[in-house]
Amino acid sequence: MNSKEFKRFLLINHMQSQIVLDTYCKVAKNFGTRVNYTNNIDIFGVHGIGETLVSNRTLWSEWYSSCCATILFKEDFGSLSHRNLKNETGYDIKKDIESTLNEMSKTTGISKIFGFVVGGNPEHMKEVMGCLNEFKIAPLNDGSYFSPMRRSLVVVPRTRRIIVCETEEPSNKAFKKSYKILN
Repeated sequence: MNSKEFKRFLLINHMQSQIVLDTYCKVAKNFGTRVNYTNNIDIFGVHGIGETLVSNRTLWSEWYSSCCATILFKEDFGSLSHRNLKNETGYDIKKDIESTLNEMSKTTGISKIFGFVVGGNPEHMKEVMGCLNEFKIAPLNDGSYFSPMRRSLVVVPRTRRIIVCETEEPSNKAFKKSYKILN
């Protein structure tokens, strides 16, 4: 295979993988469980309400920008959070992770737990990573992924797969998407 054929092969392979991942994300949104984050805007500013879910089904959430996702895997179960340290009143990272671990221990046996953090706020991510270390949660791959772009996430507990769909800000309703599989 010469250089030109190889480049064509890579381009075709890339296009096919983009289509597969886009389809996978659409299926996850239709059949998976959504993790919510709600912004409330009033005279006092922006206040958010985040959520952390544990499930053996596919989990997904969208429109992470300055928010962070803490992802934990244990056996065939996973958890996904959608949290914003700056906007959530009463949000305590350590208590959230501890609560998630307690919920996971009710549904699974004693086994190793893996963690991963995705986010757009480096300070929040650093605090989450510190808590994961404190609870002796093993990092999945390098343990974190930072991006300032808007992100949607799909988490598949059974295969420990994390798919990130990054989008630029919408301009004329056209989104430029790029996908990354983090493990």
